[in-house]
Amino acid sequence: MVRIAGLEPAHLAALPPQSKKSNNPPNRFPLVNKGGFKSGGSKCGSVLTTVLTGRVKTTKGGRFQRVSHGLFRFKKTGMLYGVFKSAGRTQWKSLGTDDLIHAKELLAEEINRTVKVDWKQSRMVTLRRLIERYEDNPMNIASTTLKIRILLLNVFKRTWSYGLGLKVREIKPFMLR
Repeated sequence: MVRIAGLEPAHLAALPPQSKKSNNPPNRFPLVNKGGFKSGGSKCGSVLTTVLTGRVKTTKGGRFQRVSHGLFRFKKTGMLYGVFKSAGRTQWKSLGTDDLIHAKELLAEEINRTVKVDWKQSRMVTLRRLIERYEDNPMNIASTTLKIRILLLNVFKRTWSYGLGLKVREIKPFMLR
C-alpha cells in the first residue's frame, strides 16, 4: 500500500448520542445580509432560517385516504378512486364521483369490465385484427357515427407506414406521431 502525503485517512471519533432536546442554545441572532444581495422580505429570512436550522414542514398523511375496501379518496378534491388488480398490475381508476355508494357500483362495473379481457390473447393481437374488430361495431355505435369512424380508419390504414401486421403491444409512441 502506498501512502500519499495529505491523503491519509482521517481518524474521527464517534459523536456522542444526541437527544431530541439539544444542549445547544438557539441562535438568537437574526440572519444578516452581508452578501450584498437584496432580501425578499421576511419570507426570505424565514426560508433561510428553515434551511439553516433543518426544520422541515411535515404534511399529515398522504394524498389519499382509505374509505372502503378498494376505494380511496383524494384529499384535495374529494374524488374517489378505485384500486384493483388487473393482469398482475395494480390499477388506480378515477371514478369521477365523491358519493361512496355510487363509487362502489362503479368500481364493481370496472372490475367486471377488466375481467372480460383475455390478456393472453391481447398480447398477440395485430393492428389489422384490431381494426377489423372495431369495424364490426362491438360497442353498438350509431350507424352514422360508425361510418365517420370507418372513414378515419381508412385514412389511418393508408398513412400507417409500419405495416398492419404489427402486434399492438409493439407499437411505440413515436410511431403514433
